[in-house]
Amino acid sequence: MGDPMTIGVLAAATLSAAARAIGKEAASAAVKEAYAALKSALSEWAAPNVEQLEAKPNSDARAEVLAEVVDEQAEESKTEIKRLAEALQAELNISGLGATIDNRITVIADRGSFAAGRDVKTGDQSVTVEGDGAVGIYAGPGANVNSSR
Repeated sequence: MGDPMTIGVLAAATLSAAARAIGKEAASAAVKEAYAALKSALSEWAAPNVEQLEAKPNSDARAEVLAEVVDEQAEESKTEIKRLAEALQAELNISGLGATIDNRITVIADRGSFAAGRDVKTGDQSVTVEGDGAVGIYAGPGANVNSSR
């Protein structure tokens, strides 16, 4: 979703987590109040995107679009959105519904290289990647690379 931890990513991920909690009727009054404040602020210039994410809070595509719209706003607006998102995230944590922010990294391979996640074997090349993050490795012909994160 978006760049690794922009204000837009933070806002979209937190709004999405809260929408899921509210949909399951697991959210406290404080979570609902903080959610309404963030939703209201975002809706000033991204109402359709907020509504779409609210309707499908598990949609990465809808979250990415909202994150992009947030990140295009003026710094003053983003500062307020960050404050509201962090307040909502704190309320989710207090309620035991902590917002998990999925911070993905995209690795692009070119010029005969390859990108790997987890275990990959191709011809005379072998790559083992352990850990929970994305790792990009260049391995030329005959290479044997083992990496732990």
